[in-house]
Amino acid sequence: MSPQLAEFLVRLHGKRWRERYGTEFTALLVELPATPRTIADALWSALTSRGAEIAIVFGALIACLAIGYVNLNANEIQPPLLLIFVANAVFIVLRPRLAWFWMALFGLTVVASYVIVAPFGIAGVDPPKHTYEALIALVPSVVEGLLVLGARAAIIGLRRSG
Repeated sequence: MSPQLAEFLVRLHGKRWRERYGTEFTALLVELPATPRTIADALWSALTSRGAEIAIVFGALIACLAIGYVNLNANEIQPPLLLIFVANAVFIVLRPRLAWFWMALFGLTVVASYVIVAPFGIAGVDPPKHTYEALIALVPSVVEGLLVLGARAAIIGLRRSG
Protein backbone atom coordinates (compact mmCIF):
# COMPACT_ATOMS: atom_id res chain seq x y z
CA MET A 1 0.00 0.00 0.00
CA SER A 2 1.25 3.49 -0.73
CA PRO A 3 2.45 5.54 2.25
CA GLN A 4 -0.05 8.29 1.35
CA LEU A 5 -3.02 5.89 1.49
CA ALA A 6 -1.73 4.38 4.73
CA GLU A 7 -1.36 7.83 6.29
CA PHE A 8 -4.88 8.77 5.17
CA LEU A 9 -6.34 5.63 6.76
CA VAL A 10 -4.46 6.27 10.00
CA ARG A 11 -5.71 9.90 10.11
CA LEU A 12 -9.29 8.62 10.21
CA HIS A 13 -8.63 7.37 13.75
CA GLY A 14 -8.90 9.58 16.83
CA LYS A 15 -5.97 11.69 18.03
CA ARG A 16 -5.23 9.61 21.12
CA TRP A 17 -5.34 6.40 19.10
CA ARG A 18 -2.99 7.88 16.50
CA GLU A 19 -0.56 9.02 19.18
CA ARG A 20 -0.41 5.53 20.65
CA TYR A 21 -0.67 3.25 17.59
CA GLY A 22 -0.33 5.50 14.55
CA THR A 23 3.32 4.89 13.69
CA GLU A 24 3.05 1.11 14.03
CA PHE A 25 -0.24 0.94 12.14
CA THR A 26 1.13 3.09 9.31
CA ALA A 27 4.16 0.81 9.00
CA LEU A 28 1.93 -2.26 8.96
CA LEU A 29 -0.37 -0.79 6.29
CA VAL A 30 2.56 0.17 4.07
CA GLU A 31 3.74 -3.46 4.11
CA LEU A 32 0.29 -4.82 3.17
CA PRO A 33 -1.17 -4.83 -0.35
CA ALA A 34 -3.92 -2.26 -0.98
CA THR A 35 -6.72 -4.80 -1.42
CA PRO A 36 -10.37 -3.88 -0.82
CA ARG A 37 -10.32 -6.15 2.24
CA THR A 38 -7.29 -4.39 3.77
CA ILE A 39 -8.79 -0.96 3.17
CA ALA A 40 -12.17 -2.06 4.55
CA ASP A 41 -10.49 -3.45 7.68
CA ALA A 42 -8.61 -0.17 8.22
CA LEU A 43 -11.84 1.80 7.74
CA TRP A 44 -13.68 -0.48 10.18
CA SER A 45 -10.88 0.02 12.70
CA ALA A 46 -11.26 3.80 12.40
CA LEU A 47 -15.03 3.56 12.77
CA THR A 48 -14.86 1.41 15.90
CA SER A 49 -12.15 3.55 17.47
CA ARG A 50 -14.50 6.53 17.14
CA GLY A 51 -17.61 4.65 18.26
CA ALA A 52 -18.32 6.85 21.28
CA GLU A 53 -18.02 10.03 19.22
CA ILE A 54 -20.36 8.66 16.55
CA ALA A 55 -22.87 7.62 19.23
CA ILE A 56 -22.80 11.12 20.75
CA VAL A 57 -23.37 12.78 17.37
CA PHE A 58 -26.23 10.37 16.61
CA GLY A 59 -27.72 10.96 20.07
CA ALA A 60 -27.55 14.74 19.62
CA LEU A 61 -29.30 14.42 16.26
CA ILE A 62 -32.07 12.33 17.83
CA ALA A 63 -32.42 14.88 20.66
CA CYS A 64 -32.71 17.76 18.17
CA LEU A 65 -35.33 15.90 16.15
CA ALA A 66 -37.31 15.14 19.31
CA ILE A 67 -37.14 18.76 20.51
CA GLY A 68 -38.23 20.03 17.09
CA TYR A 69 -41.09 17.54 16.79
CA VAL A 70 -42.40 18.25 20.28
CA ASN A 71 -42.05 22.00 19.69
CA LEU A 72 -44.12 21.85 16.51
CA ASN A 73 -46.82 19.73 18.16
CA ALA A 74 -47.09 21.37 21.59
CA ASN A 75 -49.43 24.17 22.59
CA GLU A 76 -46.94 25.50 25.13
CA ILE A 77 -43.17 25.93 25.30
CA GLN A 78 -42.77 23.82 28.46
CA PRO A 79 -42.54 20.37 26.76
CA PRO A 80 -39.74 21.38 24.36
CA LEU A 81 -37.97 23.21 27.21
CA LEU A 82 -38.08 20.04 29.29
CA LEU A 83 -36.43 18.14 26.44
CA ILE A 84 -33.85 20.92 26.06
CA PHE A 85 -33.04 20.68 29.77
CA VAL A 86 -32.65 16.89 29.64
CA ALA A 87 -30.55 17.00 26.46
CA ASN A 88 -28.34 19.77 27.85
CA ALA A 89 -27.76 17.90 31.10
CA VAL A 90 -26.95 14.60 29.40
CA PHE A 91 -24.62 15.98 26.75
CA ILE A 92 -22.86 18.46 29.04
CA VAL A 93 -22.09 15.62 31.44
CA LEU A 94 -20.85 13.45 28.54
CA ARG A 95 -18.75 16.16 26.87
CA PRO A 96 -18.35 19.16 29.20
CA ARG A 97 -15.78 20.85 26.97
CA LEU A 98 -18.51 21.27 24.36
CA ALA A 99 -20.99 22.80 26.82
CA TRP A 100 -21.27 26.05 24.83
CA PHE A 101 -22.05 23.99 21.71
CA TRP A 102 -24.76 21.92 23.43
CA MET A 103 -26.41 25.03 24.90
CA ALA A 104 -26.49 26.74 21.49
CA LEU A 105 -27.51 23.63 19.57
CA PHE A 106 -30.44 22.66 21.76
CA GLY A 107 -31.51 26.27 22.37
CA LEU A 108 -31.57 27.01 18.64
CA THR A 109 -33.46 23.81 17.82
CA VAL A 110 -36.78 25.49 18.64
CA VAL A 111 -36.30 28.27 16.09
CA ALA A 112 -34.72 25.83 13.63
CA SER A 113 -37.80 23.63 13.73
CA TYR A 114 -39.93 26.52 12.44
CA VAL A 115 -37.38 27.54 9.81
CA ILE A 116 -36.89 23.99 8.50
CA VAL A 117 -40.59 23.15 8.07
CA ALA A 118 -41.69 26.56 6.70
CA PRO A 119 -40.74 25.82 3.03
CA PHE A 120 -42.91 22.71 3.17
CA GLY A 121 -45.96 24.67 4.27
CA ILE A 122 -45.99 22.99 7.67
CA ALA A 123 -46.85 25.14 10.64
CA GLY A 124 -46.61 24.26 14.28
CA VAL A 125 -49.64 23.90 16.52
CA ASP A 126 -49.02 27.29 18.10
CA PRO A 127 -46.22 29.04 16.15
CA PRO A 128 -44.86 32.41 17.24
CA LYS A 129 -45.90 35.49 15.24
CA HIS A 130 -42.28 36.00 14.21
CA THR A 131 -39.75 33.19 13.96
CA TYR A 132 -37.10 35.17 15.82
CA GLU A 133 -39.35 35.11 18.90
CA ALA A 134 -38.43 31.44 19.27
CA LEU A 135 -34.85 32.52 20.04
CA ILE A 136 -36.06 33.05 23.61
CA ALA A 137 -35.45 29.29 24.12
CA LEU A 138 -31.73 30.10 24.12
CA VAL A 139 -32.04 31.86 27.48
CA PRO A 140 -33.18 28.85 29.55
CA SER A 141 -30.85 26.61 27.57
CA VAL A 142 -27.82 28.71 28.53
CA VAL A 143 -28.93 29.21 32.14
CA GLU A 144 -29.57 25.50 32.65
CA GLY A 145 -26.31 24.60 30.90
CA LEU A 146 -24.36 26.88 33.23
CA LEU A 147 -26.14 25.35 36.23
CA VAL A 148 -25.18 21.85 35.06
CA LEU A 149 -21.56 22.95 34.63
CA GLY A 150 -21.59 24.49 38.10
CA ALA A 151 -23.11 21.37 39.67
CA ARG A 152 -20.57 19.20 37.87
CA ALA A 153 -17.69 21.37 39.09
CA ALA A 154 -19.05 21.27 42.67
CA ILE A 155 -19.34 17.46 42.59
CA ILE A 156 -15.81 17.13 41.24
CA GLY A 157 -14.55 19.53 43.93
CA LEU A 158 -16.29 17.55 46.69
CA ARG A 159 -14.83 14.28 45.41
CA ARG A 160 -11.32 15.71 45.37
CA SER A 161 -11.58 17.21 48.82
CA GLY A 162 -13.33 14.22 50.42
